[in-house]
Amino acid sequence: MPAARSRARRSAGLLVVGLAAGALLTGCGGGQTRTAPAAAHPATAAPAADPQDLAAGLLPAQAFGDDATTMPVPLDRLGAMAPMGAPPAGVDVQPPGCLAAVQAVLPELAAVHDAAAQVARSAGTVSAEALAVPGPDADVVGTVRQLTTACAAVDVTAADHGSAHLTVTAVPVPPEAGLPDRTAVVALTATATGADGRAWSGTALAGVVEDGHRVLALAQMAPHGGQPSSASFTDLLSQAYRTQADALD
Repeated sequence: MPAARSRARRSAGLLVVGLAAGALLTGCGGGQTRTAPAAAHPATAAPAADPQDLAAGLLPAQAFGDDATTMPVPLDRLGAMAPMGAPPAGVDVQPPGCLAAVQAVLPELAAVHDAAAQVARSAGTVSAEALAVPGPDADVVGTVRQLTTACAAVDVTAADHGSAHLTVTAVPVPPEAGLPDRTAVVALTATATGADGRAWSGTALAGVVEDGHRVLALAQMAPHGGQPSSASFTDLLSQAYRTQADALD
């Protein structure tokens, strides 16, 4: 694969992951800046949770597929990611409001002290799951819903690497999924064109669920292109919701 195409794929993939991370974790620190007021439905405040206790509520590896492997994400690594919040030189993102939301993601990650997270890999699919106890003023589901407006259509141009067009759309959650009203699922689609004119496209799915003082977050994408099934993702999100409730309630 030519180097330019590889860079374009990697850049588009990172942008999709960044938006998915924003959908999952912006607001968990409780001190985020919002571009517009959201309906006030903060999670119920609760005493700090032991990260090891929260880890007991994460999905087992087999839930992601028979060949899946999982890796925990230590909280100290999240803190080390905060300085990466600035955009790379030569990258232009329009509209600016979406860039502001993405830039806020990593500092918010560093601000979460009560959380457990893991990354799972299976058959070309990468999934990320997290359980967190957000700040008392956080409105995680409201923040995710705002992304469908702030980042509904995004154009990214990277000097010498090409360009990408991204969209964020709400995914309906069927009643039979058994998920609470405070649930939001979004699809993030990227189409990138490298400096050599070659194209790549891919879709990520991200969802958040509020359960009392806890927030469950799940994201999934195919790094090498492709489109995850929204029905399968919703089923996995429902399974993750039941798993954390059974383990931690």
